[in-house]
Amino acid sequence: MRKMLMAAALAALAMLTPTAAAAQCVVLDAVPLSRVDAGPESTSRSTDRLESQRVTIIKAGDDYYWVTRENRVLFRSTDTGYDTFVDPLGGGAVKVDLLGVVQPRGSFFEHVHLGMDTITYWGLSPFYDPDCRP
Repeated sequence: MRKMLMAAALAALAMLTPTAAAAQCVVLDAVPLSRVDAGPESTSRSTDRLESQRVTIIKAGDDYYWVTRENRVLFRSTDTGYDTFVDPLGGGAVKVDLLGVVQPRGSFFEHVHLGMDTITYWGLSPFYDPDCRP
């Protein structure tokens, strides 16, 4: 199943540009464990049926793409035990714990902006390779 999902993510990236499809790899591919929806009027938390809320980030050449969010380009920054991938258009960010001091290594959150509302997903990724090592 994981191989099928990675193949689908790579196929989606291949549609971006011919050069982007040339050298690509999956950086993060995980299903969140919980979700919080928040807005000016209400906040709710859910742990039900999150399989459809998968987060996938791919690296193509020197660029990162948020495949599960319309293939948006992401900027990566590393800071004291965390990698953060930020959408420069303001769509959100993904943060990954590299050390596992407070949460297990590979813990992540995905924060998505929808107007003045936000959705935040938390999970644990069994797979994380930001440098695409062979």
